[in-house]
Amino acid sequence: MTRFVSPGGIEVTTPTVDGVQRFRVKDLGGIGGRTRTWLGDYFTEEALYARLAELGTDPARLEEVPSGFRPCPVHRDGGSRGAAGCLPWAVRCGRAYVLLGKRSRAGQDPGTWSCFGGAVAEGESPAQAAERECREEVRGITARPGTTSYVGECAACGWQYTTFLAHVGLARGALPEVRAGRETDQARWVRVAHVRYLNLTPGFAVAWVNLRHAVEALAASETTSQTKTAI
Repeated sequence: MTRFVSPGGIEVTTPTVDGVQRFRVKDLGGIGGRTRTWLGDYFTEEALYARLAELGTDPARLEEVPSGFRPCPVHRDGGSRGAAGCLPWAVRCGRAYVLLGKRSRAGQDPGTWSCFGGAVAEGESPAQAAERECREEVRGITARPGTTSYVGECAACGWQYTTFLAHVGLARGALPEVRAGRETDQARWVRVAHVRYLNLTPGFAVAWVNLRHAVEALAASETTSQTKTAI
């Protein structure tokens, strides 16, 4: 099945029904603010052109997109398999910290703070992509994604960004020293309570609402464990 998309957010796909090619039309959110709205199923080619005319969409401006890529004006360059990120966290003196990176001008949303992540490559799982991206973008730690994650999904096209939490142990009682890697101007340990004062990337700002609660819960468990060990 082939997909086409217009600059206005109209998607046309070409399913085969009973051995005959037909056309489906969907609004990805570009017309009238609608979101993921079906506009017609199993059109013939003649009926497709008539429907596109009703929608004010020029068939000549429909662009074919790669198989597996779910087009969206916002996430067109976000990776056809979605994206994933890694949020390292640690506990020191009973306080929870997360490791954040400041985006460089080479990446999206330069000057903002976020976790470390990027597009999922072919053959990778989201967890593998998150670990790889973290390894490329920050130096000084080994962060392995845990089982706790948050999935953010674009309402317009279904594109997903999965953020994994990764526990990092202390180095001789201190937070590990880190340095920036690819596409990162600066890497810094930030107290969970102080993250809200930073200029966060739009996507991470939305995800942080849920991620903060998860980090705080894990940190509380870690603190309890450390206390019992000390006793």
